[in-house]
Amino acid sequence: MEDILRRLLVTEKYDSISNFLSFYDSYMKSQRPLRDVFDDYIPSTRPFRHTCVGLGLELLRRYRCLESRFPGVRKSMAILSCEESVKDVDAYCRFTSGPHELLAPDKEHVLVGVPIELDGRRGLLIADPGYHIGRIVTVMVDGEEPHTGWFNQSNEPEAIKDYCYAYSQLNTEYVVWQERVERETDTKLQKALIYTARQYCDAINVTEKRNLVYRLRSYVSRDYTGRVTAGIGFLIKTNTPDLLFSLFYQINKRRRKFKFRFSDFEDISSLDDSILNHVSLCNMQLQLPKGELLSLIHQLSKAVADHAFISQCLDINVHICQMCI
Repeated sequence: MEDILRRLLVTEKYDSISNFLSFYDSYMKSQRPLRDVFDDYIPSTRPFRHTCVGLGLELLRRYRCLESRFPGVRKSMAILSCEESVKDVDAYCRFTSGPHELLAPDKEHVLVGVPIELDGRRGLLIADPGYHIGRIVTVMVDGEEPHTGWFNQSNEPEAIKDYCYAYSQLNTEYVVWQERVERETDTKLQKALIYTARQYCDAINVTEKRNLVYRLRSYVSRDYTGRVTAGIGFLIKTNTPDLLFSLFYQINKRRRKFKFRFSDFEDISSLDDSILNHVSLCNMQLQLPKGELLSLIHQLSKAVADHAFISQCLDINVHICQMCI
């Protein structure tokens, strides 16, 4: 399972930008308020340009090859839902048997899970290509071997990120996912909840659609360990005439990171050669056709400069967050 997961990390990009641009195109063609477009919009997954939803579905497809050696494993695998913005994890686990009891759970993320049993001990295997995790995580209800526990997810100069997955002691239908980020000045710990008792059957119409208005957008490539190697990323903001995006790639196995203004890419012909060179190197490491990344950034520059579109995106995102508190 881990070999297949790692091959997927290398061959498939993580892309939450293409769906954003398609959504913008639909908005421009419709001439309607964005909320009306959002309500009627039917998202789709794209080969080689996946969010966590498409990556999870593609991983399930690739795992079919295991059926001949492990009969029944294909039917045991499923997409599982994850909520990242739970305010009180303990109360959530204590007072609900599952997210189906809530009025509006915020299903922001999905991953692949396989329930296991070892000598009567219940557990779960987790594969999460959407968060670039290059290993299979084993979670046992009793927390004993072969329970994975804390592990390092990334170790970059700006931050060290560690993850831990463990069953909730209050409700073993949930796995609590902890993230610890250490920077020079502080350490931040946050938790998310993975619901394990039922498979998640509507990831495209819920999670993929919810992702359309999510503030963080990125398009990145990964190596087999899950380390992000090249790409672009930005945070949607309003009233920002000079919105910045990050562009990064590798030189001699070291990451080089730059920040540019989207407004500079509205007229590609006026770009400095040094900027074009950075974009070209990133394009090459993303293994894209020549000029495709430049074209993508140019399209984004138009979308993020559309104040009405961006404001409505942020309003919808806030509304979703408020409904799910």
